Parts: sequence; structure tokens; C-alpha cells
Amino acid sequence: MFPSGYDGLWSGNGVQFNGRNWDIDLELNLDHALVLYPSFGCGGRWDYVAQGPQNLTAIETLSLGMDRCINGLEIRLCARDETTIIGLWYNFSTNPFAAAVLFSASSEPDAPLAQPTVDSLAAECSQSADWLDS
Repeated sequence: MFPSGYDGLWSGNGVQFNGRNWDIDLELNLDHALVLYPSFGCGGRWDYVAQGPQNLTAIETLSLGMDRCINGLEIRLCARDETTIIGLWYNFSTNPFAAAVLFSASSEPDAPLAQPTVDSLAAECSQSADWLDS
């Protein structure tokens, strides 16, 4: 089950529907993840509530900067490939309000990549994940 084989350090950039970009650092473990959003000065823990072969759903509990970020968000991750994962952030809605592309610490790209939109990343995850329709 995901994140087996994906455990370790990941980092990347996210975007919100309002166009604001932000950084994310993530440590994926087999039963939870630790997350830091340096751009916002907040972070915490993701507890997995559902796992599939290529995706997982987690609930975020902030422990740092709770006045700067939204606590209790639903996070959905899907694997793009062995070195890239996509994250989607939901706030009590069926549509994500933020998304990020994360790279494993051993495979970060040499040059900056074009920032995709929340909609394009959600569409990419929906092609390989069954939980977006449930």
C-alpha cells in the first residue's frame, strides 16, 4: 500500500486557487507523515485514513503556526511515478483548493518547472486514483 516504497524525504512547490505559491517539505513514513510549510511558517502531522496502491488520504493536524494555516484539512496524495507525487488539499469540499508537486530528496529537478494549476493536478490524480469519485 502507498506510501510503501515512497517513504522518505520529499519537497516541492504548491499553488492555491488564488494563485499563491508556497513551499512544502514532507517526511513520508509508513503510517503517518510530518509536514512543514516554510512559506507559511506552519507544519504538523498527517495521519493516514485510507491507503491504496498508488494513493492515500490523510487528515492534517497542525502543531506549528496554527494561526497561519488551516487545521484539519484532508490531504490526498497520488504517485505520478517513483520520484514524483502530487498532493491535493481539501477544506470540507469535493474540489481541492490547493495542490503541490513533490520530488523525492534524491531526484529534485535541476531547473525550476512550470507551476501547474490545481485543476490540472487534480485531473492527473483522478486518472490513476479511485478515491476521487468516492
